[in-house]
Amino acid sequence: MKIFVQLGLIFWAFIGAANAGIKEGVIAFHQGDHVSAFNEWAPLYEQGDVEATFRMALIYYYGRVVDQDLEKVVDLVFEAANAGSANAQLAVAIANEFNVVEAPDQELAKAWANQPVDKLDLDVMVEVGWVYQYYGKPNKGGDYLIAAAERGGVTVTREIGWRYYNADSLVNSIKWLNKAIEMGDAESLYWMGKVFEKDGSMYQAIDWWKKGVEQGENNSQAALGAAYFTGKGVSLKKKKGLELLQKDAKQGNQKAIQLLAAQ
Repeated sequence: MKIFVQLGLIFWAFIGAANAGIKEGVIAFHQGDHVSAFNEWAPLYEQGDVEATFRMALIYYYGRVVDQDLEKVVDLVFEAANAGSANAQLAVAIANEFNVVEAPDQELAKAWANQPVDKLDLDVMVEVGWVYQYYGKPNKGGDYLIAAAERGGVTVTREIGWRYYNADSLVNSIKWLNKAIEMGDAESLYWMGKVFEKDGSMYQAIDWWKKGVEQGENNSQAALGAAYFTGKGVSLKKKKGLELLQKDAKQGNQKAIQLLAAQ
């Protein structure tokens, strides 16, 4: 059996859950607090909770609370999968598909790969879509992302657009952010501006941030204020920029506060 490497935990660390204890552990883990995550998951694991079993694999993979044990990682994931965790089953199926780990039962692994998405946690759907998208199967990845967006609504739709932005896939970022904007999401106006800023089209970025300001979106207000204050992409309008930044800082926007502190 092959030992898990990069792909094995690409999406495990981001798995969300609704169950008490599991969710708290996920939040702690995302914040780098592996001790708290362990303290949430370990008792549930001892009680036989399959999702806690699945997530304990993270603890053994990183080895910050217990000694790193990659064989234990494999055992825990398969234990959770065999016990009925749809999330763990899909993890095994994908790891098997990309030759990260060899599933003992190939037919079962294929069946797990094709299970209904409604059995999966929402965050798992996004991460699985991301794995397929960037490991050579964009169509299959797109199917998961679309399903996740349909279930998760505007927040997930924006998140997908943001992920594409961070991955420098700007065409795809624009597509998903447009979907979110059509759903009435003001925050996506800010990110649309960031896309065009990254692309070097500041005049278009400014236009998107203006739309965000019209809808009262704080990040757009800070971005537009900074552009006016520095003259980046627009005529230098320090007074107007300063007014926008000060207004946004009073509303608690950290970007605006940092920009003002730097002056």
